[in-house]
Amino acid sequence: MAGGPHPMRPVLPVKAGEILWRRSFSGNTSGSLNDGGPVLSSNRIAFPASDYVYFVNKDGSGEQRVKNNAWGFYPSALVADLDGNVYYATPDGLFSVDANGSLRWSHAITPPANIGEFAMGLTPVLAPDGVVYFATHDQAVGAYRTSDGKLLWSRPGPESNNIWRAQVMGGGGKGLFVAYDGVYPDARTDALDTRDGSRLGSFVRPAYGASFTWEWGAWVEGWDLGVGYGNIYVFDTCGNLRWSGTPQGAGVVASGELLAISTDTRSGTLLLSDMHGNVVAGPAPAEGWPVAAGADGSIYMFRCDDAATSTNRILAYSHDLQELWRLDLGGDACKEITGNVILDDAGVMYFIRKGGSPTTTEVIAIQTASPGLADSSWPSFRHDNRGTAWLVPGVGNTDPTDGGDQVDAPEPQGD
Repeated sequence: MAGGPHPMRPVLPVKAGEILWRRSFSGNTSGSLNDGGPVLSSNRIAFPASDYVYFVNKDGSGEQRVKNNAWGFYPSALVADLDGNVYYATPDGLFSVDANGSLRWSHAITPPANIGEFAMGLTPVLAPDGVVYFATHDQAVGAYRTSDGKLLWSRPGPESNNIWRAQVMGGGGKGLFVAYDGVYPDARTDALDTRDGSRLGSFVRPAYGASFTWEWGAWVEGWDLGVGYGNIYVFDTCGNLRWSGTPQGAGVVASGELLAISTDTRSGTLLLSDMHGNVVAGPAPAEGWPVAAGADGSIYMFRCDDAATSTNRILAYSHDLQELWRLDLGGDACKEITGNVILDDAGVMYFIRKGGSPTTTEVIAIQTASPGLADSSWPSFRHDNRGTAWLVPGVGNTDPTDGGDQVDAPEPQGD
């Protein structure tokens, strides 16, 4: 694979598996089914909750909330750049606020006639060249300059009543992957050229009725990894299917050059597969589904059962699939982790859970022994601690905005 094996870093000399702090905020995390996790914005944590964007300090102190969408409905999940600027979408626009929560710019979009038509999960994807991409409720994909929100190009959605929504899942190099959810044979994933939005290739999903990408969309060293309803599809930047499988799991992260795949989320197993689908370790007994891979080779799993068992816990496994520790989070109902799990260099893991009645958003910080996310292709739901969903092929998990100076995007054609 490009870049070769990524070395593991030494564990931190700390006591792992302890909750450092937890705070609850009223309101759902977001209207999305799978987004809405935290991102690092400078030295603070930013996340969506109800119809606000919140900022809190990394020790849990302080609170600032921002609201600048006219509709008063949930923002998408967030993405942050190297300077701490945050980007998110709402039914009526794409917004950017700085690390202090002040509005930098907004780009208005025509809202749907019915709020039910606004498919959440349309989270922006951020490239290191100063371009942010996202798809609107009418399935059009646009590229916007991060410095001022200027539209660089736009590609209309498919002309099909069998397509319900478009999601920009991630990107890298000159490829941008967009999943069009709907009914076979129209449901597909396109690879678009980041320079002008032209289609490089397409993968039509199997005939399983309605097709969604609820769980994951990720790059694996230049390939796109899509997981939906327990199926894994790995294909190249031109949309050619390389291999597929059905692990019956709900989560995949990359640890080194290997994929960590759960085969059963309750009392099942965990295995490591190479990028070609060959099992190289396991299956070994494990609980939950993978949510993050640490720089020391640890794999972090989350288990959440129904109210009858009330199991909510984080588990840590070593690179050879041995359980290191487990931490029960408590609660009388399943509260799932929402969106990205971030892991800073001090070994502190931050994540969000939502659920309960009334619905609350809970931010939890846990001490681990991992000195950050794994130096691998895709160690967390949205690739890195800023939620960019952007891979630099062959570079591993070097934060795409840390790989060099951030540059402004070019002027739009014909502007």
